[in-house]
Amino acid sequence: FLKRFPESKYYLHVYLNKAEVFYRLGRIKDALYVYQKILEKPTMLVRSIKDKARYGIAWCYLKLGDFEKAIEEFKNILATTDNISFRLSAQIQIADIYQEKGLYELALKNYNKILEEYPDNIYTDYIQFQIGMLFLKNEKWEEAILSFRNLEKNFPFSKLIPQANYYLATAYFSEGKYLSAQKILEENQEKFKNTSVEDKARYLYGKCYFNQADYLQAVKIFNELFNKTKDVGLKQLLLIDIAY
Repeated sequence: FLKRFPESKYYLHVYLNKAEVFYRLGRIKDALYVYQKILEKPTMLVRSIKDKARYGIAWCYLKLGDFEKAIEEFKNILATTDNISFRLSAQIQIADIYQEKGLYELALKNYNKILEEYPDNIYTDYIQFQIGMLFLKNEKWEEAILSFRNLEKNFPFSKLIPQANYYLATAYFSEGKYLSAQKILEENQEKFKNTSVEDKARYLYGKCYFNQADYLQAVKIFNELFNKTKDVGLKQLLLIDIAY
């Protein structure tokens, strides 16, 4: 198509699709090259194409682990687009990158700015979850507990509730409140099923008994989980804990 119809009104749309195919195939550098080539055709560019190309470039840098360039491109999007979806997503990604880099104050500042500018956006539950994770990583247990509790309270239908409750239990556990963590894990057993945290929640449940010196119950839980899980890393931890 690109060879046969260089003057087509669909030309840059096809370019975008080609870049996305490379991205989905995991050929990130090829995708980056194609996105950049799109921006080299200013006479054919319309705002929506330019926004999508810049957004694609930012995500390519993010996938390649070049956080500085990713932040730079997301900031370029904020400076050039009027599209609310792109602006909101770019701001969230910048905040997420700051959190990933351990720049917790900058991350929190950006999350709060998003909530101020877009109080009713569709990602509000995700932002609340990320704020909780930020406090958890920064070992601010009480703030993390409050954030995760507020998520379920404010967004009762959020898909992030199982993860939030698992990390709520993790915050209590990290604070040394093993009985509180155990109670939360027991109350949410059904919610954890078939989620990414199912096995981790069961492991933490066993650790609650372990840390309360109920070793027989801990061993029972660890052995059941060892026979069930396919996570090799978790199997290693389970064997170590069973041995202890």
